[in-house]
Amino acid sequence: MPPLDPPPLVPMIVHRSLLPEIRKGEVFVLGEEELLVADEPWIEGEFWRFQARRNERPSA
Repeated sequence: MPPLDPPPLVPMIVHRSLLPEIRKGEVFVLGEEELLVADEPWIEGEFWRFQARRNERPSA
């Protein structure tokens, strides 16, 4: 069975008061979804900008 493609990247803009610190590879919760930071975040004014994708947990 071929490996599944990873979930698509989603551009994110998050106010820094909600995520004071964030780094590539970290997982955070937005609503009921876990998201994985897929690139190095950068600050633009009061906001973090980065690409994220749904966090896929390995099935047992």
